[in-house]
Amino acid sequence: MRDPWARDALRGIAPDADVLLVGAGLTAVDVALALTCGPRGGQLVSISRRGLAPQSHRRSGATPGALDAGALVDAMGDTLRRQWRVLREHFAARSARGEDWRDVIGALRPHTPALWQRLSSADRARFLRHARPHWEALRHRCAPSAHDAYRQLVDDGRLEVRAARIVAVEPRSDGRLDVTLKRRGMPDVERLAVDHLVNCTGPSSDLRRCASPLVRDLLDAGWISADPLGLGLQVSHGYAVIGRDGLPTPRLSYIGPLLKARDWEATAVPELRQHAWTLAQRLLAP
Repeated sequence: MRDPWARDALRGIAPDADVLLVGAGLTAVDVALALTCGPRGGQLVSISRRGLAPQSHRRSGATPGALDAGALVDAMGDTLRRQWRVLREHFAARSARGEDWRDVIGALRPHTPALWQRLSSADRARFLRHARPHWEALRHRCAPSAHDAYRQLVDDGRLEVRAARIVAVEPRSDGRLDVTLKRRGMPDVERLAVDHLVNCTGPSSDLRRCASPLVRDLLDAGWISADPLGLGLQVSHGYAVIGRDGLPTPRLSYIGPLLKARDWEATAVPELRQHAWTLAQRLLAP
């Protein structure tokens, strides 16, 4: 399976090759647009559990609407059921007034860690199983021009997006791959013959499956511990890495995407900048 972020990852994929994109998020949008920038005759299919595609950012010139973020966060409570219900109610109310649902997502951005930390372990697992694809389609949006180009590919039949998962992959004697898919809501499996698989699901944050010798050594030595849900590192509120004994490791701190276990979202520059500032202040404190 090809890694789209590896150097020259898409080189060698012929215009007439049949390609399956595993994932339908922003990476899949980038890869689909890259593969169709010229003439293309091969089949291009993108799959994900729900078949959801990223939404577009706000169009240029549109004005953000006012929203009381504090009242919204207070109303969302500390259970997934309530948080999701309040979120949907706000979407519906703003749409009824002709306002933009993106204002709700934008207002929640600085409060996402607190909302995540309110949830129980069971609710976090429930979110990952059921709500995560919907959240990511709304939260991780693409530029309007890219979104328009991507939708045009779908409308023109040059890209097919399916709600499906891979059951098995078997190599064929002719060098192609037989992929067995299970469509969402369908009782039977189907088979798709492709020339290439491209992994568009993004890097895994599950340290238990990480091949890095450094990470493996730190885990084996007990200096770090993996989040039970496979979301990253166990890190204290002061950014100290939590070891196997459940205690913060005073000489080892962390900021970065693996904070997902603690904060859910920690990949965008504004959040990472704030994490870096807060940790620097802690390390410089007398």
